[in-house]
Amino acid sequence: MQIYYPPEAKGLSNLRWLGIVTGLVTGLPLVLWLQGGPFPGKGPVGVLFLATFVGSVALLWHYYRSFQNLAYHLGGEGLEIRWGFRPVIIPYAAIAAVQPGQINYAVSRIVGIALSDLRQGVFTAGSLGEGTLYTVGKEIIWIQAGDTLYGISPADREGFLAALEQKRAELGLTWSRQATRARTRPQPNPFKDKVALAGIIAGVALMAGMWVYVAAKIPQLPEKIPMHYNLAGQVDRWGPPVELYIMPAIALVSWFVPAIVGLVVFRSHQGAGRAIVWLSTATVIFLFFILAGMVKTGLAL
Repeated sequence: MQIYYPPEAKGLSNLRWLGIVTGLVTGLPLVLWLQGGPFPGKGPVGVLFLATFVGSVALLWHYYRSFQNLAYHLGGEGLEIRWGFRPVIIPYAAIAAVQPGQINYAVSRIVGIALSDLRQGVFTAGSLGEGTLYTVGKEIIWIQAGDTLYGISPADREGFLAALEQKRAELGLTWSRQATRARTRPQPNPFKDKVALAGIIAGVALMAGMWVYVAAKIPQLPEKIPMHYNLAGQVDRWGPPVELYIMPAIALVSWFVPAIVGLVVFRSHQGAGRAIVWLSTATVIFLFFILAGMVKTGLAL
């Protein structure tokens, strides 16, 4: 088995700093919560803070380690892209074209990471359509397998191409030196996907529930209730209960924009689209818990 590595990744230091900053930003609310900070609905809010911190740091750590260990293996049966927990294997017999190229303005991200010289995820590849990149730097090799386009970046590009050509000759295979645009595939409909549709329905139902909840609770609340707390957990602003309507309004804005993004992303990357839709719905759940805590505090006065 022949192993080829990408060029030295200058973007790893940026990714490391991004992970540190993300850990500090998402960890601060968690620390305040652990110290008894001013958060209504403390149990669910704490779980959300913990999930946000762990999820964000784990995602960036996954990218960092995956780029550190990125390699391209030419084995007996196919090309293996060592990435993350699940290597991508492209059988030699499935390769239709191999074409050297460069990252330029025509290559733009659809979903994934693009930081400095690091790129991984689904990108548009100009006239070639969409491709999945596992690259460091600008010098890449496009590999077309059926309708799927991959981008890799071995540092020894000429050596890799020569070794791949030798494999082709040994196996008696033929492939083109010019990748072609993948055939247009029917775009999946998020409203026919059970997971994505459930996320949309849950988000809409929760927001409707927030409006109804506020309308039902306002008559039971006193004329003034706590509307804001300082970091010491002390009330620093009081207001009339009608101001509670701002919470479902915030929920609507917080849900609508990422939900639309999720529906758009779904058409090219279903898993990411589902995740974004449900993340927007999780934001509504978080705001609903805060709203419920504010109402509970007001009713106790």
